[in-house]
Amino acid sequence: MKEDIKLYARISGKSFFRWLFIAVSGMILTVIFFLIILFQNISTTGEDERKKTVFIVDLAMDNTGAFLLLLAAPLFIVLYVVLANKIAIHYMIFQIWKNKAINYVEPAVKNIVERATSQHTGTKKIADGVMLKARLLQETRQDKRTSPINKRVISYGLKKIRLDDIDFDNEKVSLPIIISDKLKAYISETTEPGYLLFWLLAGFQCLLFACSQYFS
Repeated sequence: MKEDIKLYARISGKSFFRWLFIAVSGMILTVIFFLIILFQNISTTGEDERKKTVFIVDLAMDNTGAFLLLLAAPLFIVLYVVLANKIAIHYMIFQIWKNKAINYVEPAVKNIVERATSQHTGTKKIADGVMLKARLLQETRQDKRTSPINKRVISYGLKKIRLDDIDFDNEKVSLPIIISDKLKAYISETTEPGYLLFWLLAGFQCLLFACSQYFS
């Protein structure tokens, strides 16, 4: 048990540092470009609202790169956070499979499925995979016995696996076993995440900045 806790702490720590690197690096890059563009053009805006509107319109027409870096800064920050979340959870899932820690997740999955379907006899009253998935995700969020790491892994996995191919008319179907097997299969196929999307987004910002300086 202590080894499992240490393993999960190590996986969680590495995932957090990847999240931190992507999110913070992206935010710093975005803020730097934003401030440079702002200070380069702040003298032309003044305090008049009309001048500010004219400035934005002129900037969009004359220097699209600067316009995008200035106005889309909040969007870039959101994109970096989304990428950080995706890569961190993806890395966590990959490490769980690589370190053979799936057996630590499997009991939590079965417990969640059993509680989510405890009010139903077999699968007869569950209409389809969409309803089942929604119920499982809700049960995962509300579950206080499962660790936050396992809850993140299970929620992410549930969103990715297909449940609409389950025979809901067969009362002999064991949902805990089927869903647990599907989740294990998905985790086993997960490859180590790369930083390609991060570098592409950062490269796009750098390209916009280079264009903004060229046309300034």
